[in-house]
Amino acid sequence: MGTLFWKPIVQTSFNEFVAWSHEKNVQLIGTSAKADVDYHTLIPKTPWVLVLGNEQKGLTKEQVDVCDVTVSIPMHGRVSSLNLSVAAGILLYQFGK
Repeated sequence: MGTLFWKPIVQTSFNEFVAWSHEKNVQLIGTSAKADVDYHTLIPKTPWVLVLGNEQKGLTKEQVDVCDVTVSIPMHGRVSSLNLSVAAGILLYQFGK
């Protein structure tokens, strides 16, 4: 508990973030309901960052284009998407194994 108090938090522009990730060789894993890669099949390279868009529209095309890989969480039945925090939890758990 209290991660907010001991983890460094940085605020920057998306372009500066992308430049930093390339400089540090960080894999950018994007998320999209339209992605062809099922999240179960991805073994992230270390270090990696999960890039999430907003809940209504997701990532922009420009944001998806700079990601090294874009993954989806397959939906079943009548469900078309998940709440952003739920999707983040699923993906962070899977990639953190």
